Amino acid sequence: MTELASPLWQARRARRRRRDTSASLTPLIDVLFLLLIFVLVSAHFDRRVVLPVDLPTATADDPAAERAIEIAIFPDGSLALGADAITPDALARELAGRPPEERLRAVIVQGDRTAELGHGVRVLDLLRRLGYRRVAFAVKGSEPGSPEPSDG
Repeated sequence: MTELASPLWQARRARRRRRDTSASLTPLIDVLFLLLIFVLVSAHFDRRVVLPVDLPTATADDPAAERAIEIAIFPDGSLALGADAITPDALARELAGRPPEERLRAVIVQGDRTAELGHGVRVLDLLRRLGYRRVAFAVKGSEPGSPEPSDG
């Protein structure tokens, strides 16, 4: 009986070895799901905080919808208010004739890069004398990491 058991026992032992060498995919899948859950929980997809605030209603116009006053300075020193050409004296009269609440609006000065600095300084001085405090100069944006533009 020992002679018969020996080959049978060897065959069983060989089958066990084959079963032990096979890799089970279940633990691998479990680990992958745990990693996926960790990434989803730790990632911040939306960083905005939304507070449940019941905002009151207002009858006045939306202040975000107000348009800024745009003044353009051309290379020859000529000016434009909005889309209309205007002289420096007419610009001073136009801005001085506006109501005081208009002076709270933003003013964007769009100066041509070849215009003389003195033209921009005169416009800025005029705006400050008339009480316009929210003044910004428009610039052309560039891509991050791009080289500085050359003058020619």
